[in-house]
Amino acid sequence: MPESNHHIRMSAVLLYLRIAGLVLIYNIAFALLMLLVFASGLGDNGTLSFTILWAVLIVECIVELVLLLPIISHWAATRYYLTSTHLIKYHGLISSDEEVCELAQLKTLEMHQSLFGRIFNYGDLYLVFTSSGYRSDVWVRGIGEPKVYEKIIRGHMHDQSSKRQIII
Repeated sequence: MPESNHHIRMSAVLLYLRIAGLVLIYNIAFALLMLLVFASGLGDNGTLSFTILWAVLIVECIVELVLLLPIISHWAATRYYLTSTHLIKYHGLISSDEEVCELAQLKTLEMHQSLFGRIFNYGDLYLVFTSSGYRSDVWVRGIGEPKVYEKIIRGHMHDQSSKRQIII
C-alpha cells in the first residue's frame, strides 16, 4: 500500500442506497409472488402452503444474496489513493489490479454529481492524463465528498504546473 495523503473511498451512502433499492424492488416482487401463490389456491392446504412458503423463502434468500454480492464486492474491491504526485487505483479482492497515474500528466479534471449525489454528497471525478501521444481517461466513480477531492487534486495540478514553470 502506498504512502497516501488521501484514501478516497467509494461512498457508503451510495452503497446503502443501492442495497436498499435492490432489497425494496426484490421484496415487492417477492410479495407479489406470494400473493399470486396464495390467490391461486395453492395456499389453501396448510401443509402444502407451509412447504411452499419455506421453499420460496429459501430461494428468496439465495437469490437476494447473489444479487447483493456484486454490489458489495465492487464497493469493497475498489480503492483510490492520492499522494502528492500520483493517483493510484486498486481494484480486486482476491487478485488486484493497480493503475498508477502521475498528477504531473493530468490535463483535465471534471466533477459530476447527480441530484441525489448533491443531496447525499457523492459523485464522480473524470480525469484525463496525457503523455507523449498517450491518453488515459480515468473515472473515479461514486466517491463521497467529490468536491473536496476535486479541490485537492486541483491544488496538486497547480503545484505541478508551478514546478514545471520553475524548471523551464
